[in-house]
Amino acid sequence: EFTLQYEDPDFDGQLTCLHDIQELLEKSTLKIVRSESDASSCASSDTDILPHVPLAQRLKCWPDTFPVPTFSYEVEHVLEKGNKAYEMSGKQLKLTRAQKHNILETMASVM
Repeated sequence: EFTLQYEDPDFDGQLTCLHDIQELLEKSTLKIVRSESDASSCASSDTDILPHVPLAQRLKCWPDTFPVPTFSYEVEHVLEKGNKAYEMSGKQLKLTRAQKHNILETMASVM
């Protein structure tokens, strides 16, 4: 038993299990890996949290207009005050670590 792996450019050239020949780019590098057990799965404890995503889905383009989500009440309030201060005096907004975290988490959930 063996599996085929290829260097996936979407993951900085890390080896990824090949499930569909259509995933291969022209002149891709393949690696043949002998299976250690009867299980032919490529999943391991550090990789089984993400399902296999076909190449066509990974190559989707970003939409022309990205809908910015609504953040927590506190962050929305701070952003509104920051926008007003910038319009009036050009002063830039300084966000706390927690506010930045909220923004990044909310944006990631939309992506």
